[in-house]
Amino acid sequence: MNKKINTLVIGNNIASFLTATQILKSGFGAIYLKDKRIKASDPYFKFFGPLDLAFIKAWAEDLELETNIFDEDSFVHSPFYLKYNGKQTLCASLSPFLNFSQVCRHFPELYNEFINRLRIEDVDQEKFDQDFTSSIKRLGESLCRYKTFHQVTVSTLRSDLPNYIYDIYALFKKHLRENKELEKFTSCFRCVYTKTLEQTFSDLESIYFFILMLSPRYRFQWQENKEEQATKTIESLGGNSFEDIAEEFSFASKRPWAVQLSSFTGVVAPQKIAIFSSNLDKLNISHNITDLYRCVKLDYKLSDNLISADYYHFSENSFGGDIALIRKEILKDETCQIKIFKQFDDCLKYDFCEQELHEFLLANDIIDENDTLIKGRLTNETCMLRNHSVINSNSRINLKFRMADSGKYDSVKGVYYQGPLKKNNLGITQTLLEARDFKTYI
Repeated sequence: MNKKINTLVIGNNIASFLTATQILKSGFGAIYLKDKRIKASDPYFKFFGPLDLAFIKAWAEDLELETNIFDEDSFVHSPFYLKYNGKQTLCASLSPFLNFSQVCRHFPELYNEFINRLRIEDVDQEKFDQDFTSSIKRLGESLCRYKTFHQVTVSTLRSDLPNYIYDIYALFKKHLRENKELEKFTSCFRCVYTKTLEQTFSDLESIYFFILMLSPRYRFQWQENKEEQATKTIESLGGNSFEDIAEEFSFASKRPWAVQLSSFTGVVAPQKIAIFSSNLDKLNISHNITDLYRCVKLDYKLSDNLISADYYHFSENSFGGDIALIRKEILKDETCQIKIFKQFDDCLKYDFCEQELHEFLLANDIIDENDTLIKGRLTNETCMLRNHSVINSNSRINLKFRMADSGKYDSVKGVYYQGPLKKNNLGITQTLLEARDFKTYI
C-alpha cells in the first residue's frame, strides 16, 4: 500500500465513496477509510430525494462504475409523518401531487390557489406527477455535470421546472412569507432533512425545500455485497479501502503530516483529509459549533402491534425550547426507537434524565402508559439551532485538532468536513455538489 497519498477520505456513505472514486479516477492517490466510529446508518447521509438520486446516478455514470451499487434495490421508499402542534401530515409519498396536497390541507387558502392554478392549466394528478418527476431528474443530472454549489441560484433550480409548477412555487413562497404557521411547518420539514432548526428562509432555500416538499424520500442501504463491490472499485483504481480507526492526527505547519491508524496498517501520510460524518466529537475532533441539541435514544416494547412507520414530532416549544424534535420509528418486531433531541449539559448522564423524559413522552402521547422502556442511552447525533445572520455571513465550521507540541486544540489547514454541522442551506444536495467539486480535496 502506498502510504503517501494525496487524500485520506474518511466516511462510510455514498458521498465519501464517490469522492474517493473520483479522486482515484482523476489520477491522484487516495485511501478510503471507513472509520468504525462512523455509522453507515447516519441519517444525514442515508436519506435522498429524486433530485439527489438523479445526481448520484449521473455521477456514477460519469465515473463509468461497472457495479449495481446504485440500482433500484439500493434505495427504499421511505415516507414519514410530520406532527406539528397536533396536526399530522404524511410526507414524501411517491406522488408529488399528493405530497403538496397533504401540506396544503392545513392551509386552505394555499390549497384553493393550488387547485385553481391546475384547473387553469387543465393539469390532472397524473400529468402533474409526470411533469415534476421528469423535470427533477433533468435538474439532478444538470447539477451533477454542469454546476458547482456556488453556481446554484434560484434560476438554476427553476430552469427545468414547468412554468405552471414554478407558478405554484410562487404561490407557496407568498404564503410562506405571510403565514407564520406555514413558515414554522416548513421549518420543521427542513429540520427532518438537515438536522437544523431555524425559521427564516432565503429565496434559494425556499425553492429548494418546495421541491423537497413535493418529492418522495428514499433510504439508501449498504448491503454486504454492495460494500464489497465498493471496496473492489476503490482497489481496482489503485486505492485502498478498509475499516479501521484514525487514532491520532499529526500536523506539520498546521497541515496534515500523518494519521495513526489502530490496526497493523500503521501510519498513513495524506496531503489532505476529507471527512464525511455527522459527528466529529467521537472522532476526537473539536469544532466551533454551538447551540447543539444532543440526542437521547430510548427503546420501547409496544403494548399494541402497530404498523411500521416513521414519525417526527414538533411543537411551538421546538423553537427556542429545551427539546427541538422527537423522532419515533416503529419497527416490525413490536418495538420502537425514540430519539429526543434536547439541550444538555456536557456532564449529564442518562440515568439522571430517564424518568423525566419517560414522563414527557407519556404526557405528550408519544408513548402509551402500557409501553415498556427496554433501555436508553445518550448517542452521538445532534440537531442545531441557527439564525439567518449566520447563514448570510457564510459561517464555516472550524475544525480543531490536538497539537502534539502544545497538547492544545488548534485550527488546521487541508482538512475538509462534509456533513450537517456545516449548516448547509441545501442539505444533502449541497454536500453532493461540494463533494463532486473534488479538486478541493487534492
